[in-house]
Amino acid sequence: MKRVLILTLIITMLFSIFGIFPKTAFGDVEITGVEVNPNELDKPAQFKIFFNPHASINANGTIGIQFPTECVIPDAIPANYVNISHYTYSQSPINVQVIKSQNLVVLTVPSVILAYEPTVVTFYLAANIITPQLPSSYTINMWTSSELTPVPYPFMVGSSSGNKVSSLQVMVFPLDGGAIAEYSLLFNVTQEGALIGQNNDYVDVYFPKRTTFPTKIDPSKVLFKYNQCERIEVDKQRVRVYVPFSFFIAPGAQCNIQFLNEFGIKNTLIPGYYSVQVATSKDTGIAVSNPFLIVGSQVSSATLSVDPLNQLSPAKYTIKFRTSQTKKLTASLDQIFVEFPKEAILPSNIIPGAILVNNTPCLSVSLNSQTLQITTPINIYENSDVTVEISTSFGIKNPSSTGDYSIKIYTMTDSTPVSLSFTVTSSTISKPEVVLSSTSAGQVSKYTVTFTTGTSGELLAGINKINIIFPIGTTMPSLIQTSSITVNNIPTTSVEVNGTTVTITVPITIPANSSVTVVISESANIKNPVQGGSYKLFVNTSKEQSSIQSSPYAINPTPITTTSVSPSGPDGINGFYITQPKIMLSSVSAIDPNPTIYYYFDNNAPTIFAGTQISVPEGVHTFYYYARDNQGHQEKTSSMQFKVDTITPQLTVTSPQDNAVLNSKTASVSGVVDVGSTVKVNGVIATIDSTGKFTIDIVISQASEVIIVVATDLAGNSTSTTLKVSLDIIPPPLEITSPVPFQEIHSLPLFVQGKTEKDALVTVNGISATVNLDGSFSCILNSLSDSDISLIEVIAKDTAGNITKRTVNVKYVRTTIIKLQIGNKNAIVNTSTLALPVAPVIKDSRTFVPLRFVSEAFGAEVTWDGIFKIVGIKLGENEIRLQIGKNYAVYNGKQVMLDAAPYIQSGSTLVPIRFVSELLGANVVWDGTTKTVTIVYPKQ
Repeated sequence: MKRVLILTLIITMLFSIFGIFPKTAFGDVEITGVEVNPNELDKPAQFKIFFNPHASINANGTIGIQFPTECVIPDAIPANYVNISHYTYSQSPINVQVIKSQNLVVLTVPSVILAYEPTVVTFYLAANIITPQLPSSYTINMWTSSELTPVPYPFMVGSSSGNKVSSLQVMVFPLDGGAIAEYSLLFNVTQEGALIGQNNDYVDVYFPKRTTFPTKIDPSKVLFKYNQCERIEVDKQRVRVYVPFSFFIAPGAQCNIQFLNEFGIKNTLIPGYYSVQVATSKDTGIAVSNPFLIVGSQVSSATLSVDPLNQLSPAKYTIKFRTSQTKKLTASLDQIFVEFPKEAILPSNIIPGAILVNNTPCLSVSLNSQTLQITTPINIYENSDVTVEISTSFGIKNPSSTGDYSIKIYTMTDSTPVSLSFTVTSSTISKPEVVLSSTSAGQVSKYTVTFTTGTSGELLAGINKINIIFPIGTTMPSLIQTSSITVNNIPTTSVEVNGTTVTITVPITIPANSSVTVVISESANIKNPVQGGSYKLFVNTSKEQSSIQSSPYAINPTPITTTSVSPSGPDGINGFYITQPKIMLSSVSAIDPNPTIYYYFDNNAPTIFAGTQISVPEGVHTFYYYARDNQGHQEKTSSMQFKVDTITPQLTVTSPQDNAVLNSKTASVSGVVDVGSTVKVNGVIATIDSTGKFTIDIVISQASEVIIVVATDLAGNSTSTTLKVSLDIIPPPLEITSPVPFQEIHSLPLFVQGKTEKDALVTVNGISATVNLDGSFSCILNSLSDSDISLIEVIAKDTAGNITKRTVNVKYVRTTIIKLQIGNKNAIVNTSTLALPVAPVIKDSRTFVPLRFVSEAFGAEVTWDGIFKIVGIKLGENEIRLQIGKNYAVYNGKQVMLDAAPYIQSGSTLVPIRFVSELLGANVVWDGTTKTVTIVYPKQ
């Protein structure tokens, strides 16, 4: 079987898997160039692949690019790290699929690429595709969804400076993978590349990676221009062939080298396109040969048995196949390869002897990623049956998810993989058992669910989950607290509710084949179905996802209680009863003719219903009731809410009073009512504040009016008050008979008198007057303002509140009367007795009085100049100055004569009494009998 056909089959399968298989294939894509930048070893590089499709690629079609195995490609490449560019567009692919095991990248094109339209696929540096580690020529394979045959294209990576040999051709026979082959090379040296054996000139031949060289080198098995070589060196993939000592290769001459079959070069095991590279000691640049295709044979009649097939179970894998007719496996040398799917779990440690090949233990076994490499312990000849048994003790576990999987089997000699499929089935838990704390329909119950995990059912703490799916009809909460559920007596760490499914994260690790007890307490608030009957729930885990039905559990019907309320509904407003409601209860049960009925209000303890009406108390209350049959099945508690208010609201009208006389057609009605009530005054709603106070203005349109105030509470209870009021808008008459306008008043108190109507209230300058039955009034004023004109205001207010104001202006002149007695230090000023600094005296038949005392009693301002002994007196607009010992004074700037000069006695200035009467403007009266002087100011 040819490699091309095999690779085509693999690609076809890949396209089928990814849903991109084309309807028709037209030919082979044409690669025109590969560009690597930077062209350095073992570094990320930008790859550009230039090609011409020979068949159009439809939108959502694909381009497959297989990089050489020496390149390292990442696990994933973002689409924006790749560009597809041609005449029509330049943009990123729709999707980039990386198949790392094949070094394959599949691009989904965004729109049509026409046939023969030059196109460039660019993998940017950010795509992180790493170049090979050795300088060499490598091959990229490419195909499209319209042209499925992979097309190879060689390209050079690494330094290749200097001249290169030309026309390099290689022939390989046979082309079988892993076969010992003969390699024949033909090339021309350059004009500067003559080779001389005596100068130790040589030719370096670089073979493909994974080509195997003999451990013992025999130069005679290599021919240089058909002559045996004398010296050969092998270093990794390079074979250095020294020119025979007597040879001379002329400039530009053709040269051929043959590595005979007997030399022992083995082709690489991996099928694909390869090339060799050549440089010489003179032409140091590396030339690349024509590509050649290594093909592989494959085993036949291959079968696979996996036992058990449960997910995550440790399993025994038995593989049977027949080797090809021309290939054999040599004991302790050749290998059998078993490539497991990435989902299979392979052991970290190899157990010797746990694998048998044709019943012979294998002692040389290794693991490379997911590939098991078994060195055959026996010779296996061509066209022979082989049985490979990998025992359960070796430790391979089935994938964790159910589904179809495959392994690949190939050998050192039959190197083309053959896929063998197997199906992983579910590992399941045991049949769950369910115990309820209450089997009553519609009631909250504790659920205890027990089961056993299966062979693949190990549950890891904090990671894996248990799903319990309750039957339809179960009432589920939207949220369950973690403290409400335990798993094997440990509170869970996470709970989710989705419909009737409760997902519980296990708080502890539970091994496979272990008992599990899940307790969901009453606090989770899961309620049994409301209909009686037999029910089942389902349980699965995140490891064993098949839902297993539980054993049935019974839900028993509960009594049904009905109520009768009188009155049948709220007879007030806002849902209130204003008539105390009465409740009757009755209950029926399928299994108990007389179930016991319980009831209670609010948070009180349940009471057994005795058959008599239940009165609902005042206020807002919740009435609860349920029944229980003689087998203990309790009905779900039902409830009714009652709002009862049979008490009428309290209403107080504070203004106006009943029979009040009003003086305005607009009357303000105010008062207090129970909070929450409404008030209407003559049918109009009043405003009520948060404390229950209300006020409203109404219009009084008649001389006598009736005001009706109605208060209604939230329940509809009403209270009313009726007031009678009358209207009086005429102000009372008012006359002031004394004093008369502009009357001069010299002394207080002043009696104010006048006349108004009976029952009126009178004030004079704010002082209440006495009003007699005939309407006359009088009031005493003990003070008036000291201005020229004093205003006396009289206000009369009748019982309706009407007001009349009258004013009268009077002139108030305050009089000061001073009485002084010769030789007496006590003086009387008006009605007050005051002490004098010195007593009045008679000197030289003149009566002298103390100047400061008298002047200040009149209200004068007195000053004293101690240096010149001058007394200054300012009284109103008049100013007087006199000097001790001088018999004259200065009065308002004019000098006037005194009948005697002032003098000082005991620190006080005394002046003749005539000075007081003439210059200070006062009357002076002398009583010779009592030797008393009376001074009246101002002069009258």
